[in-house]
Amino acid sequence: DHQYTNAKFLENKGLCYVLRENELSSEKFMNILKKVNYSISKKLVDSIKYNAIESIVDDMLGKA
Repeated sequence: DHQYTNAKFLENKGLCYVLRENELSSEKFMNILKKVNYSISKKLVDSIKYNAIESIVDDMLGKA
């Protein structure tokens, strides 16, 4: 159930919506699409860590 747990982590940060497959209906899906999702989009963009690969390698090599 790790995928659900990972998705809930993002949902708790306001970065997505999460429903289990058995909870999903066309009505719920359309309601999500109708929401103003600007804030989620903005939070997703703001969560991007530029040079993340470089930071990870630096951490691994003890350069941080």
